[in-house]
Amino acid sequence: MIEILYNRTSSAGSPLRKTKSGLSCTMSKHTASDVKESVERDFGVHCRVAETNEFLKKLLPVPDDIIQKVLDTMVDKGYYANKRWEGFPVPGKVMDKAEGKAVGRRRPLEKELYGAFVNIANAIHEAAKEAMKAEHQYDSIGATKWVDYHSRSPESQDVDAAEIRPDCLNVMIPVQKYAEEMKSDNATNANHKQNGVAQMAIWWLQIVAAVEMKRSDSTTWQDVVKQLIGYLRQILREQLDRRFVFGFTLGPSRMSVWMHDRSGVLGTETTIDIHKEPRNLIRLIAAFAVLPADRLGYDLTMRLYVSPTESVPSYQLDARSVTAYRANPYDTRWVIRLNDGAEYLTVKTLSIARAGIMRGRGTIAWVVVPVNQTEQQSKIFVLKQSWRPVDVPSEGVLYSAVIPEISSGCNFVGEVCQHEDVEIRRKKDETGTLIREGLIAAFPSTAAAVAGNKRQRSEGQEPWLHIDCTDEDEIQSFTVRDAKEPVSRVRTRVLLSTYGWPVKYFSTLGELLQVFQDAIKGHQYLYDHGVLHRDISPGNIIIEWLGDRISSANSRGRLIDLDRAKEGNKISEAAVPKTQQVDPVNYNNLQAFIPLLSHHIKTSTGVGLQVQKLEIEPNVVIRALEAKPNVMEAQAYMADAVSHTLKFGYLPEDGTCSPEVLHWEKVSRSYNFVFAANNLQRGSRTGTPPYTSGEVLSGTHYQRERRGPVHHDAVHDLESFFWVLVHICMTRNGPGGGRRIELTDDLQDVQPADLETYQKLRTIVYCFFDSEQPILLENKREIFSSPDDLEPYILKNLHPYFDPLRPLIEEWFSLLRLAYKYHAYEYHAIHDRVIALITKTLDSMQDSVADSLDDPLVRQVLRSRMKDIEQIRSEAGRKGPTGRDDSAMISWETSPRGPNLLSPRTYGTAVDSDGSPKGKKIKLP
Repeated sequence: MIEILYNRTSSAGSPLRKTKSGLSCTMSKHTASDVKESVERDFGVHCRVAETNEFLKKLLPVPDDIIQKVLDTMVDKGYYANKRWEGFPVPGKVMDKAEGKAVGRRRPLEKELYGAFVNIANAIHEAAKEAMKAEHQYDSIGATKWVDYHSRSPESQDVDAAEIRPDCLNVMIPVQKYAEEMKSDNATNANHKQNGVAQMAIWWLQIVAAVEMKRSDSTTWQDVVKQLIGYLRQILREQLDRRFVFGFTLGPSRMSVWMHDRSGVLGTETTIDIHKEPRNLIRLIAAFAVLPADRLGYDLTMRLYVSPTESVPSYQLDARSVTAYRANPYDTRWVIRLNDGAEYLTVKTLSIARAGIMRGRGTIAWVVVPVNQTEQQSKIFVLKQSWRPVDVPSEGVLYSAVIPEISSGCNFVGEVCQHEDVEIRRKKDETGTLIREGLIAAFPSTAAAVAGNKRQRSEGQEPWLHIDCTDEDEIQSFTVRDAKEPVSRVRTRVLLSTYGWPVKYFSTLGELLQVFQDAIKGHQYLYDHGVLHRDISPGNIIIEWLGDRISSANSRGRLIDLDRAKEGNKISEAAVPKTQQVDPVNYNNLQAFIPLLSHHIKTSTGVGLQVQKLEIEPNVVIRALEAKPNVMEAQAYMADAVSHTLKFGYLPEDGTCSPEVLHWEKVSRSYNFVFAANNLQRGSRTGTPPYTSGEVLSGTHYQRERRGPVHHDAVHDLESFFWVLVHICMTRNGPGGGRRIELTDDLQDVQPADLETYQKLRTIVYCFFDSEQPILLENKREIFSSPDDLEPYILKNLHPYFDPLRPLIEEWFSLLRLAYKYHAYEYHAIHDRVIALITKTLDSMQDSVADSLDDPLVRQVLRSRMKDIEQIRSEAGRKGPTGRDDSAMISWETSPRGPNLLSPRTYGTAVDSDGSPKGKKIKLP
């Protein structure tokens, strides 16, 4: 490693994002170009097409008689004549309106399409409504219309949302009218936002469908569809009651239709000539006028809370009930109905870190209370919703399987009250069957054509909401040839009675360690009962409140979130490996090694200075050979284990080193976890990368000489606990989870004497927590192979508040290295070893922890918790939407920001002059 981190100078900037308070910091902040790049990364892998007629008939099932009636109306009124739709420009011709004939040739402008389309679409819409009224009755969405909105972006309720510009939209009429009234009123009344509704021309969350216009029909389809997907993705992100969304591209003559759900994107295999096939255009437009709301992607089990006696679907709002929306979409209150009819009112959103992704689980968690519960009843639950792969067991099933009844062993695991696969009209809400109607998906043809070149709109005026370290030319492109089969997903809900605060909001060091220890005990309970968690992160380690008085003494840790968990295989008694007899020759050879080992330890620097007498019992030799029958391996193992024991003060005064002193207890395992880290279930991943073991990230062992696949095991999750603790100690400034000023200040404002320290810390955080997966695993592998780097690169960069935890982190790291290197006693007893280590640390800190309870900052944290609970209870008893103190509402974070593709490759690399790590071009595998 080139040691330049502490020797090189660098200037302003940061590879780590600056964060601000509030829920919005849990979502990435992007401009339009960032949206394009993120779509690009997923596009080729999750985009499919289906046979065009099957797609239209199955996903847009407008009755044929309605389509014919609308077509007759369009012909009668002159909207469709001479096999063309009125007003659509003829490609290659310039029309003289006065003469009614072509006077030249040119490509039509996009703006010529906007008015023509909106005019035709609204005519079809009204005709379909009228025809359906006479012959069919559907529970359709409320009053909508098609509008031209190409010149401005619909403003988002989320201040971090990207500024992107759809061309034409299908929107809710009452909400649009209300928004425009607010806009005109804003000059004289600046307090409209305090009513919980932000001023905006058209809200994203009121959009039913989006259209991307093109001036030509002759260009490749990829760029056009990617632009559209950016819009659809934003709609899904903002509309929490939307299961999927439709959109389409349209040129002078041709269109293609696309549907975006949690399995990805599905489109028509071929484009449709709207002039030669007018019924297909009618089918598409009429669908948004007459189909039931659930066939257009709305969730029938979610309704906007208006008052204790009223809740309304978001797709049937009027000018009065629209005020139910809050300024932030994730603060909006919903009434959610479970399959058994029980209803719960959302009070606040806890986690949205994965709600806005293009496809996948889309996990979101709310604090909820039973509908009509009073403030005095104060029963608080957490409702978690996600789209899991259909072949992956439900999180609720795993909870129920390992925790059949309350016992002391499971007090440190989330408590599930109810779990279900959500049903829509008594059918399981599954992307493959209910949403996609079993359509056969195929790879798109790269030669497919939609509508032509989209002009490149200038983004120079768009504000940067996030300082990113990613260069455009570093973005990895995907081709459809690399695509995987789409993953069918089912929507799942889990109701937990466990409510608390993420571990980063600890009040004292004692509480921090106790919560970690409790969560590790919960992990051990799950592991011993056949479930491996596989996703240890700060948001999954919760501080739970006990009793009526909030204090650090009345709290405990809970481990939650089994989304990524997997069941092990039960080991039968016959399959348990028997302890082999120790070869006498090997025993004698290893016994002869002990004097050499004792002499080496006594004469070596470091731990040897503390050793006056060292006597290694014969049973140590036997245990070493039982674990490592090869004499050379047994020698190395015994030497490292004894050195570890001496270094961290476990040797008794008489110098006797026994199996008990080494903690070499035999551990019997009831389950075997043999699935490989690099052979995951379809649509699944394992762990949150910044905290995931480098072995799991890479699928290769830290010890390069060790062969065979890596099987995700308990030791890898205990390494994740280690990285969570390091992340807290390195990025937080003490009780309450405040971020260190070194990570939040603008470097341009930093005193020159402090600049190098700030940059060093930011680069370390970037390398271990804030970079892309290849850089994360490379740095983790590097530090595990170079243990002397722990002191200068990790321990010296912890915030001074956490100095008492330095011995704990150092010993934990040493223990993990022993476990990985030898796969012996430390590997199989890793839970007990770390739990004992935390107990030792707590015992050594008892007096200082007691003193810290008088710290004003500690008291402030405890008051914030009480305020949070009181706010939830108060919200549960409110009579309708109203303002609240959001500073009291604490949100869960499941992970730090997403990956970037610039780096320093290792934690010792220099920082560039702009403050970003100086990186190399990276070719991703």
